[in-house]
Amino acid sequence: MTGERTTALPDLSVVVIARNEEDRIGDCLNSVFTATDAFDSEVVVVDSNSTDRTVERAREFPVSVLRIPDDDLTTPSAGRFVGAAFADGEQVLFVDGDMVLEDGWLEPAAEMLAENPDLAGVGGHLDQTDATELREPDWLHGVALYDADALASVGGFDPFLRALEDLHLGFELTAEGYRLARLPVTVSDHAREASDYLEPVRRWRRGFFHGVADALFRSASSPRLLAAHLRAKRHALAVGGWLLVGFGSLVALPAFLLWLAASAVGFAVLARLEGFERAYKLVTLWVLLWGGVATHEWRAPRERDEYPLDSIEEVESGPRLTTAVQGD
Repeated sequence: MTGERTTALPDLSVVVIARNEEDRIGDCLNSVFTATDAFDSEVVVVDSNSTDRTVERAREFPVSVLRIPDDDLTTPSAGRFVGAAFADGEQVLFVDGDMVLEDGWLEPAAEMLAENPDLAGVGGHLDQTDATELREPDWLHGVALYDADALASVGGFDPFLRALEDLHLGFELTAEGYRLARLPVTVSDHAREASDYLEPVRRWRRGFFHGVADALFRSASSPRLLAAHLRAKRHALAVGGWLLVGFGSLVALPAFLLWLAASAVGFAVLARLEGFERAYKLVTLWVLLWGGVATHEWRAPRERDEYPLDSIEEVESGPRLTTAVQGD
């Protein structure tokens, strides 16, 4: 328990996802307990087969610790799926282990979520923002608070997606008629060091681009979901079309040189608008995405209920909401 029982705020489960966060998990959990002090809450840390001392550091706190013991079962969304299956709260807050929560936003977010039955989730902005208006996006990323019943209505996060798990969940929720809200506040700071020029390569090695293909395949049976994914990746689609034009231009050297010149001009314009580093990362990510699609095995991801929850190890049994209710 992390605070006195109140009647205004719902019971809250916090699911912290971690993989090799030994140096950051302490700051993350300290911020979680500060931010949830007014709630009746439980904190569940789901470790994705870390090879460092993340689990040992997490066990220093009054939390439950679950461990996914196999890399074959580890995806960016698997920890969220496992944590939600374990959680007992009316609302579930998802936090990455390299995030530090900002204080002051969680209570109004929980009240907003509780007072609006058609609202499935509330998020905000990572790091500093100059936003001034509440938005209703199609998906939430990073730190996000969800209504547990709404989450369950679509099956929760898809544990077999290797990328775009936040987008896919948001699209599924909005397809079911739910709304999402993004507050004009900073909800968390990223404790991890800023990405560098090798970040696209690291994403390739982690299977991120194959995960994009997973999400497209998963959505293929629903025109609405597929359209939402394609709309979100419209810039990558445009780059893919431009690459096809480039391949077609190889039939004649002048045409290919013209294509190269136009590509250079396009990159220069993007770099002027976004800065060279961001332009490089965007273009590289878009190109690698098509590499991932082209080399994807193209088989449907397994269904959520096939995920072997019985293989998850409960390393530490911390305070639970069900225990508190039984003791009242």
